[in-house]
Amino acid sequence: MTTVVVGKLILGLILYGLMLVIVWYFDSSELLVLTAIIGLGYLFTSLDVFEANFNADSDFKRLVGLHIAGVTVATGAKVLVLLLNGDIRWLAVGYALDYMLLYALPAMFFFRRIARRAVESISYTPGFRRSEMSKLLGRSWPIMISGFLAQVNLRIDSIMIAALVSVSQVGIYSAAGRLSESWTVLAMALVSASFPALVRSSKSDRDAYSIGLTRLLRLLIWISLGGALAVMATSQWIIQILYGDSFQASSTILSIHIFGGMFLFMRTALSRWLIVEDLYMFSLVSHGTGAAVNIIGNALVLDRFGIIGAAWVSVISYATSGLLFLLFTSRTRVLFFIILWAAVPGKYGSRGVRKLVDSLPSAVGQAPVSDDNLGTRL
Repeated sequence: MTTVVVGKLILGLILYGLMLVIVWYFDSSELLVLTAIIGLGYLFTSLDVFEANFNADSDFKRLVGLHIAGVTVATGAKVLVLLLNGDIRWLAVGYALDYMLLYALPAMFFFRRIARRAVESISYTPGFRRSEMSKLLGRSWPIMISGFLAQVNLRIDSIMIAALVSVSQVGIYSAAGRLSESWTVLAMALVSASFPALVRSSKSDRDAYSIGLTRLLRLLIWISLGGALAVMATSQWIIQILYGDSFQASSTILSIHIFGGMFLFMRTALSRWLIVEDLYMFSLVSHGTGAAVNIIGNALVLDRFGIIGAAWVSVISYATSGLLFLLFTSRTRVLFFIILWAAVPGKYGSRGVRKLVDSLPSAVGQAPVSDDNLGTRL
């Protein structure tokens, strides 16, 4: 655990320094100060490994309580700065405090449990192990690159709109895009709550693992679809309340872009599945393909269709990285069809899943699941 924290902190410090150099070279000293302050808060993300311990123990109630406490304190600090008309640098400190408390509080509580020996199941040995760090880097470099490509896929459309259309159109587009992406935090919460149990069952009960994965996918599909339809029907009202009349053009973008959230929901679960199945390179390829679709698509449609075309391209790129990439190889193709059957409610969907669930690569050789058991548990 210490090895992971130190490794992430070292990489974070390297990126932090690189970011400061870039801002110093291209921008003002005031922005450099703000970047330095907020960037310090990001360094605390190296402590998220302790948060993973709460997820592994299914101790979500305590973790949520710590998060609420941290957010409350940080938000209170930012509100206080605004009420006192404080300098913007103090507001930046508030944002840094937000990240610090979000990740430091679970770490502090973890060590408190260790000191009190409150949980015997916790095994913690301090110390940095270079060999372990090398092994982790050797396995995880595709995940790190895919994380960068995922950000390219999410942000390249705004950059291309600014370059090929206008900066004002970026504001209209981003207002809708941020809204449609923001609610994927719900998918992260659902996946974080479900996956520790799925990982455990993947080692002992492959049937339960496959069934649990399908049940999670079904939940993500229907929540995201229902939410997308609701937002599409009320997009004008949402934009009017949040942004006012000057951003009404964003409502059309929102009604399109929100359907990309369906694939972002599925991608949240698929990213964990790829890690569990040791398919790290597929994560890199999928995000890389999605980013390529986004770049090429925007280059083709922006001149003619503007930001509406960019919204459709984003949906297609999210669909590529969140679903269609599963068709690329036989190792992942079966999950594509499991997702399709998972979207079908009732016995018909369960029967379709039943025919595919034993075809998962790591489920080979396992005992088949009975129809009755599958129908009940799904």
